Amino acid sequence: MADRRKLPILSGINSKNFESEERKLTQQLFGTIHFQNEEDHIEPEIVEKEEYVETAEKKPLKRKPVWIDEDDLDIKLKDVPVKQEKRVDSSVDKARCSSNESYSTFLRKQHANVSFTPAWADLDRKPVGEEDDDPLLRSVGDYLSDKTIALPKGVLGYTRMTDINKETRSEGSKIISLEFHKSEPVALVGGNHGIVTLFKVDGKDNPKLQSIQFQKFPLTESSFAANGEEIISTSHIQNHFHSYNLITGKVSRHGWNRNIEKGTAKKFKVSPDGKILAFFGRFGAIHILSAKTKEWVDTLKMNGEVQDIAFNLDGSRMFSFGEDGEVYIWDMGNRTCIHRFYDDGCIRGTSLCLSPNEQYLATGSSVGIVNIYDTTKIISSATPKPERILSNLVTSVNGLKFNSTSEMLAMSSSEKENSVRLVHFPSYTVFSNFPSIQANCKLVRSLDFSPNGSFFAVGNSTGKALLFKLSHYKEY
Repeated sequence: MADRRKLPILSGINSKNFESEERKLTQQLFGTIHFQNEEDHIEPEIVEKEEYVETAEKKPLKRKPVWIDEDDLDIKLKDVPVKQEKRVDSSVDKARCSSNESYSTFLRKQHANVSFTPAWADLDRKPVGEEDDDPLLRSVGDYLSDKTIALPKGVLGYTRMTDINKETRSEGSKIISLEFHKSEPVALVGGNHGIVTLFKVDGKDNPKLQSIQFQKFPLTESSFAANGEEIISTSHIQNHFHSYNLITGKVSRHGWNRNIEKGTAKKFKVSPDGKILAFFGRFGAIHILSAKTKEWVDTLKMNGEVQDIAFNLDGSRMFSFGEDGEVYIWDMGNRTCIHRFYDDGCIRGTSLCLSPNEQYLATGSSVGIVNIYDTTKIISSATPKPERILSNLVTSVNGLKFNSTSEMLAMSSSEKENSVRLVHFPSYTVFSNFPSIQANCKLVRSLDFSPNGSFFAVGNSTGKALLFKLSHYKEY
């Protein structure tokens, strides 16, 4: 036994009451401990837990609805009235009018077409980390995963996959809109024939989920709503726009408010918070509509014609880029301009994009120049200098898109074949092997990254939606 006089924490305790004081201190620190005998209390008795062995056979778990409305079970699909002028396909209406299928079952199928069971809702899922043998990896796996490894510059690892719309190729000769769903492995492909098709993205077959055809409505733009349950579509020849509910299959037509010039607001952006739709108007007008009701809320005004708009992640800030090369920063809480600056060396502004981490702002011009700004520096100057000037394109920049990790910027021009480049951040260098000559992207009309970066898609002027798998990212 160690000499107690050498232990400072025990100084001042005499030998007579040492035993009781030590026992009292032990109880305070560790609770009651049973010793093998009273005289030798140095080694506590170790009592091992009895191993619990589950002998009962595991029964499969089955979800049951908490509540069922019995009246809903009696409603047949043919009993639900259909408004012909708001339906997309009359053949679908005829089939519905004679169907004895339960209306509730029909709605569930509609939901299943665009929604898939998330991992957290799978009762038979494997517990997180169970596949790892090392306890350390099970406890800190998230920190050691590939997502924390920085994207290397130089050469990009990628594979050309099956075209997203290979099954259809009916959307039009120009793929105007191409967008990945934010939570489901679904891609929206819209073309100039007025057809929007949804595909389940797996990289191999990319099966078609459903198509929506708007009669006499060649698309100018089509996009998912922020909640992912709606598609908003506009056309350059119509004085209205459509919204399509993915759950109910209902198409709604929305006319322009008298505060909006008819026939002008063709392009738009959806705020990430799901509150507003920002339509590009004439003479520098930005029309703000409620994303829920589609009603006009306000009109903001800038000097030059609106060329592009970008939001930060929470929708509190909006960046707008004018044809005259001036960038406006708006506070969307009170809808006022809080700062503006001129894009360095810009002759005519064409496109704008804010990185998800809100560190970089990219601006594109009519001569192919892309400027990269540090957002912490632009707020204090009317003529800020870009961190880097990218001159890899030589014609007007019509597409800019950051991936979700802000490690990569895609930039493209629709005026020259194969004019699409991927830029590495923070080195500001272009990946030398993309695109390859064999994978000619033709005239690029649209582009997008999947939510976690594993897919990159390009819509071109030959009616194809090209799909690439980026090997550095593992999740959709």
